[in-house]
Amino acid sequence: MKRVEDLTAVSVKRRSDAIAKAKEKAEKELEKSEKEYDKELKKIEENTELDERTKIAQRRSLQQASERKLKAFEAKINRETEDEIRQIKAESEREISAVKGQFRFWAIVLPPLPAIFLGLIIGLIRATRERNSIIDERLVK
Repeated sequence: MKRVEDLTAVSVKRRSDAIAKAKEKAEKELEKSEKEYDKELKKIEENTELDERTKIAQRRSLQQASERKLKAFEAKINRETEDEIRQIKAESEREISAVKGQFRFWAIVLPPLPAIFLGLIIGLIRATRERNSIIDERLVK
């Protein structure tokens, strides 16, 4: 049972690592997206050829595009994280099932072994005694 518990603990750790990795990736992408947004916003603000209404429209358009991109990225990260967690969970369940199968195999095989060995020993002892009790003249030569 200790081995099954160890496998379960490893699986939980791998899942939490996958979640942490996904969060870290999302934070990096968010920072990158914010920098791009700020850079584009600065370009719009510094453009002297545009009037104020056009700047407002471009800012709104930029903000909407940035939000769509961010939502799509979050959905992608969530999907990838869920897929990775599902894979880790399935793999750990297979490992646990294999260990349980090994325990089941040994639980079936080991109990009759002492009786089988005892039967062989008793059979050999009886065969040896029977062989020794036969008169030498009756033995086939």
